Amino acid sequence: MKDVDVIPVELELSKETAKIVTMSPPGNIGAASSACSPTLRRLQTSARVFWTALVVIPETRRQCQYVQATLRVVVYGLMSEKLTVAEILGNGELFLQHPSLSECDGRVPYFNPQYLLRPGGSMPPLENLSISPRSAGGEATTEVEMTQLLKIFESAHDPDATFGIRPSKRLQSKLKE
Repeated sequence: MKDVDVIPVELELSKETAKIVTMSPPGNIGAASSACSPTLRRLQTSARVFWTALVVIPETRRQCQYVQATLRVVVYGLMSEKLTVAEILGNGELFLQHPSLSECDGRVPYFNPQYLLRPGGSMPPLENLSISPRSAGGEATTEVEMTQLLKIFESAHDPDATFGIRPSKRLQSKLKE
């Protein structure tokens, strides 16, 4: 990725903070959002998961002492615990994004329990979902990318879809059309 530096890091979780520590040489380089620490801690204690973490630092760091970087965490776990992982992250208002191909182990099947699938559908291969390096760096979405996203959301709306909505048998009065 050009214009960004990517540093592998470890997370040290406490009740209130998630310290970001470099692996070599060991040293504290910052902290994650205070909102994510309790959720990650709950995830770590309630599900059998482990993760790898990267900090993506924009090139602008040379211009100032403090920068806002992006922390990218790839979560690994058992498929039997996918609903637990999705529930804990959702309740903590943390949502999984697709990793780039370079961020995860290709020998492990990719599955995102928060990814919306049609009934009976299966998870597409990561190669078809992978984010662009620009997105990994936390930069703004271009107009072309935004148009592609809007097309996806617009295609999800089907006015002719029927969802099997019927009046309850407990109702005593007739419903109007």
